[in-house]
Amino acid sequence: MTPPNASPAADRKLRRLGGLAGLDTSIVRVLASGTWDYDPDPRGAQRGWLEGPAILDDATDEAIALVESLPEVLTRDRAVAEVLAALEAADDVLLERELAHAGATGSYRHLSPFATVHFLRHATEERLASLWRDRPVGREDLVRDLFLKVFRGGSVDRDDLAYCWVDLVVDLPDVAHEQPVPWWPALLDAIEGPPMAQGLTELVARARPHTRGDRHFRQTLLEALSYAGWLEVGGWARDRRFWPDHQGALARHSSANEWTVPLRFWTERGGRVVRERAGNEKPRSLVGGTGVP
Repeated sequence: MTPPNASPAADRKLRRLGGLAGLDTSIVRVLASGTWDYDPDPRGAQRGWLEGPAILDDATDEAIALVESLPEVLTRDRAVAEVLAALEAADDVLLERELAHAGATGSYRHLSPFATVHFLRHATEERLASLWRDRPVGREDLVRDLFLKVFRGGSVDRDDLAYCWVDLVVDLPDVAHEQPVPWWPALLDAIEGPPMAQGLTELVARARPHTRGDRHFRQTLLEALSYAGWLEVGGWARDRRFWPDHQGALARHSSANEWTVPLRFWTERGGRVVRERAGNEKPRSLVGGTGVP
């Protein structure tokens, strides 16, 4: 049986994903092998989702070591404790350095931890436990979540504690990269410009000259800035809020509900830039509702 992602087109896609994520293609290939098949079907479309364990045949030692470092079963209690510890140890300077790289390149892998840390602001053991899906979480699930970090940066996975564990606890190798000049001052200037006639669509358009990536990446990036309070929606200040608790709140217009809270209410309730928070956070605790809000 032909293994997945064997075509030249799939190889090009995996190499591009690896290049953006700072990962060797062998690692991305292993992560994708039980998750997504880029090979074309008879109609020319990608074959899509896969089920099953990662395929380690012909994998590099580094890729094998990464997979084998994952627990065979992740328990809820372990996930809660280790995500809470990662939040307590979060380094704003490092997170913003990775955010700068993400926006300058379009890398979901480098954007995701910034988004997850701020999405889980004011976490407690009980709040994190509420994000546990009532199902066993095995190694192949964790491999899938690692691929999803590279593939879409948690954009639809961040309310799952297993994904948060993978995002904040599992160390992925990275290549050295130059530190780009922060792009957000120019982006925030653009957002503070003339009133927006088209709401969220125009928000993405104003991000385009200052960031790389496609429309979906820019949406995920803007949502991350809203979790951090750099973009604040009327009536949805970040103070004391645990964002996962509010994702069921719906906007009046269905298209806005393709965005996460709070940014899905940007058009409906208006928003503003909170510039003093952007790249200028003070030391604080992200857990338990303490410290700087």
